Amino acid sequence: MTEHHMYLRMKELLMEKPIKIQRIEYQRVPDLFFRHRYGGGWVEFKVVNTSGLKVRIPFRPGQFAWIKDYVLLGEQIYLFCIDTNGILWILKNHEITQEYSTIDFKIIAKPIHWTDLTASILFNILGG
Repeated sequence: MTEHHMYLRMKELLMEKPIKIQRIEYQRVPDLFFRHRYGGGWVEFKVVNTSGLKVRIPFRPGQFAWIKDYVLLGEQIYLFCIDTNGILWILKNHEITQEYSTIDFKIIAKPIHWTDLTASILFNILGG
């Protein structure tokens, strides 16, 4: 699973929902902007390894700083991490950092198996 595959699946799931999404993928800016009638925000997609002692999020240079700055401004930012087992781990706003112990990561992040993700679940996660 790649970040691009994650985006395509999210786009497919949200086609019938009252939400607009825009792929960004530009340097420090997260991968996707979304907007619905209750608000909007940003989604960053990452592929991670959860089998070691630590989970390191592979942010591009300046990306984590951008996320921190915009969270402080009140933006809604989600980090969608997928591991090699097909588990999607979801973090939001102040939960997002560059590195976690694997134990903390699995406690803080909300897990769902990628194949169990539905349009309704995804729309609810994004505040719709």
